[in-house]
Amino acid sequence: SSSSSSSKLPSSTRTSDKSNSATKHPSSKLSESTGNPNSFLPFLTSSSTSMSSRSLPEEYYDAWNKRDMKRASSVFSPDVEYDDTAFPEPFVGIDSLERHLNLCADALPASFSFVLDDIVDVGNRVMVRWHVENESEELPFTRGMSCYKIENGKIVSGTDWKEPAVFKTGGLELFAKSFFTKLKGEPYRLVPLAVWVTYCYVVFFSEWFFGLPAQALETRTWEEVR
Repeated sequence: SSSSSSSKLPSSTRTSDKSNSATKHPSSKLSESTGNPNSFLPFLTSSSTSMSSRSLPEEYYDAWNKRDMKRASSVFSPDVEYDDTAFPEPFVGIDSLERHLNLCADALPASFSFVLDDIVDVGNRVMVRWHVENESEELPFTRGMSCYKIENGKIVSGTDWKEPAVFKTGGLELFAKSFFTKLKGEPYRLVPLAVWVTYCYVVFFSEWFFGLPAQALETRTWEEVR
């Protein structure tokens, strides 16, 4: 099972306490709630695989933390397709992926390491939630999740999703959706918005009302206003 391999991991790929509880008895908990331990995620399907196949992602992170990229890449299929969403295109083929891993190893300090927080293992699909630490201190904005597909004892595909950088757009997106929803239901809200936009245009960009626009004023005028 995934838990047995997790408990034997070296410290460089240790999992948190909540990971242990999540991976110790997944089948029993899921079967109680759904009657089918594989029905909780529609895209996860179990298959008959060996113990070594089930622990391939853990072996990968262990090798990554030791900067042994040759061993890290050995768990992947020769025609692997790996989509690290921080990059514009997926890495197709083991040579392309290994070059990427070596670039990462060269770019990041040796003290940086992945720590596995949660593992969901249902045979030929493994999902891992992780974060990055520097000398046992968690780094900000380094949380992420990876999904792997395993066939014939090798990882044939993988996808990484990383936590967004410092500027997070969730609040802004909610405000925009709320604003446009209200605008659609109450079109009269558009009137003050149109007035405000027109006013800004006239003051800062237009010359047809009250002379030159504000952006054309001399610097000393702005200093006097300030």
